[in-house]
Amino acid sequence: MRLQVYIGDDAFGGDPAALPWVLRDAGGRVAGSGVAAPAAMPHADRCEAVLAGSRVLLTSVNVPSRGGKLRQLALFAVEDQLVSEPESVHVALGAAGADGAQAVAVVDRDRLASLLRMLAQAGIALHALWPETQLPPLAPRSWSLAWDGDRGVLRTGLQAGMAVEAGSDVHPPPMLEYALREARRRNATPDRLVVLLKPGATPPEHAAWGAALGVEVEAGGPWDWSDAAFARDANRIDLLQGEFAPAGTARELWSKFKPVAVLAALLLLLNGGAVLADWLMLRHERDRIKADMESVLRTAFPETNVIVDAPLQMRRKLAEMRAAAGAAGASDLLPLLARVSGALSQKANASVKAIEYDRGTLTLELTGAASAAELQAARESLQSQGLSAKALAGDGKVRGPRLIVTEAK
Repeated sequence: MRLQVYIGDDAFGGDPAALPWVLRDAGGRVAGSGVAAPAAMPHADRCEAVLAGSRVLLTSVNVPSRGGKLRQLALFAVEDQLVSEPESVHVALGAAGADGAQAVAVVDRDRLASLLRMLAQAGIALHALWPETQLPPLAPRSWSLAWDGDRGVLRTGLQAGMAVEAGSDVHPPPMLEYALREARRRNATPDRLVVLLKPGATPPEHAAWGAALGVEVEAGGPWDWSDAAFARDANRIDLLQGEFAPAGTARELWSKFKPVAVLAALLLLLNGGAVLADWLMLRHERDRIKADMESVLRTAFPETNVIVDAPLQMRRKLAEMRAAAGAAGASDLLPLLARVSGALSQKANASVKAIEYDRGTLTLELTGAASAAELQAARESLQSQGLSAKALAGDGKVRGPRLIVTEAK
C-alpha cells in the first residue's frame, strides 16, 4: 500500500490537526482517502508527500563542480535569491540543464525538520517529498498552471516553476505576468498557457487572460494533486536528500554490510592492539638501555651533573682524559695522517700539495693527474678504514682536488 499526503502552506513546519491523504493499493487504485491528523492516517508500506509550491523555491545556479561538494556549492550559489541566511535553508539537487546550470529546490531547513519529526512521531516515515510546482503535466512549448480560482502553481519547465496568487476570473496573477515578461526578455516565451482546475475552482476567462498576458490561454481539464503525484516523472526533485534522506535507506545498507563492517573493526582492533603492545615493549627497552648508559656515565664520571646525551658525553670525557694524559686521539693529526697514507700511496699519479688540520678535520689538497675516479677510489678506501671522507674536485686554477677526512661518528 502507498500513502500520499498533501502538506499545505499552513501545515509546513507547524502541527496541523488534519492533512489530506490518499491510500493506493499495489496497482495504483485508490483504496481510501480523507482528511485526518497524521496519527489517524492508515498504515502503508510507503509514504510520499507533496509540499505546497509556495514553500519551495525552484531555481538553477551555475556551480564549478560536479563532485561531492556540489550541494554545498549550490547552497551558497543560491544565496542572492534568498531573504534568509544560506545556513537556514536546505538545498535539494535536480539535474543539470543543457546549458550546464544546476537545478535546485530550496526549502526552510527548520520547517522541514519539524515536519519530518511531526510525521515520525505519528508513525509515518516519508520516503519521498515532491514540490507541488513540479506536478502539473507539461506539454512541449507550453506552461501549465494548476489553478484554484485565486492562486495556484505554475510549471514553466521540467524543473522550473513558481507559486502564483492574487488572480481573478479576468485578471491573471501578477507573478504570472512577471514570469512571461522575463521569458520574453530571454526569448523563451511559451506558445500557450494551459490552465488546469483544482476541485471546486471556477475557470478563468481564457480570452481575458490571453489578452492580458499576450499568449494563448486554453483549458486543460481537472487536476488533482494525488493523481499527479502518482504519475511518475523522472524530472521531479525529491526534497529528501542529504541530511534529510530517508533513514530506511541507511538502515538497509547497514544491515547488508554490518557483518563485513564488524569483521573489519575486529581486525583493526586486533592489529592496533598488537602494534601498541610492540611499541610499549620497545619503549620500555629503550628507557632501560638509556638508564643503563646514564648509570655507567655517572659511575665513571661522578662530577657529571646534567645528562643530555650519555654516549656523546662519554666520548667527550674519554677524549679529555686522553688529551690530559698526553695520548693521541683517533682524530688527532698524526693518527689521521697515518690512516690516510696507505690509501693515497696506492695512487701513483696523486701527491699531496698542502695539508690543513683543524680540530679533527684533515684537508689534503692533491696535485698531479688525480682523476675523479681515483678520488672516488681513495674516498672509498678511507671509508673502509672507519673514516669519513669527502672528495672535492679542484677548480683547475687556484685549488686542486681535495680530500676532507674526519673520524667516523
